[in-house]
Amino acid sequence: PIYFLAGTPTAAPVDWTPVFTLPPMARNNFNLTPTVSFSNVDGSAFWIRNERTNGQWVHQSKRPSFGLSASPTLFGLFGGFGPFSRIRHSITPVFGYNFAPSANVSDEFLAALGRTKVGANGSTTGYLGGLRQSSLSFQLSTNVEAKLRAPSDSNPEGGEKLKLLSLNFDALSYDFERAKATHSAIRGLTSQTFGYTIRSDLLPGFDLGVRYSLFQGATVSDSAKFSPFREGINASFSFSNTANPFAVFQRIFGRAAP
Repeated sequence: PIYFLAGTPTAAPVDWTPVFTLPPMARNNFNLTPTVSFSNVDGSAFWIRNERTNGQWVHQSKRPSFGLSASPTLFGLFGGFGPFSRIRHSITPVFGYNFAPSANVSDEFLAALGRTKVGANGSTTGYLGGLRQSSLSFQLSTNVEAKLRAPSDSNPEGGEKLKLLSLNFDALSYDFERAKATHSAIRGLTSQTFGYTIRSDLLPGFDLGVRYSLFQGATVSDSAKFSPFREGINASFSFSNTANPFAVFQRIFGRAAP
């Protein structure tokens, strides 16, 4: 896909990233999926133009990236209680491995971003984006679902399903090559932010999200420090005559919602 980001005539980034997803392997077991992409060496756009470039376009480099991901689903069934006939807990971890060769980013492109290859202590390896990548990623989602007891005059195998709790965590990536280059285990963590979202059918229309910043400074710089702090909390709630907690509890305890 090619994306054009709106901006003034002197600040208009343009980006494109081709991604090829190969046929999945072992779909019924681990859902292994290989991918091949040509990604930007730096995490910013491919072409940029701003006041630092005097209105001229500058571009970075692309490099091939090879990945393999697995997303098995683990679940357990438990006996019910109260109005619930069965409880189901599922966990879906997503593991990924990515490899990309080393590449170079021009000084002109870094200058357009206000960056430099010179490190905080005068070293020539201050910019870490061009290092070879050998990284692992991990993402997790978990759901707790319940099946309501069916009324006696209906199918005993029936019963409505409710999602009691749904937790989704953002992916975290760890690059072994970056940890080796910086001589710091924690600097192998390349994710700039981390967050999670919470949802439940017991509170329909309610969404809660929490986001954290993990580093002080950009992770592509050797001067970044691991200093997590909470950036913000986002919450939303919508209410209607059918999507509200009162209607849900009426269905749970066997009464039809008016």
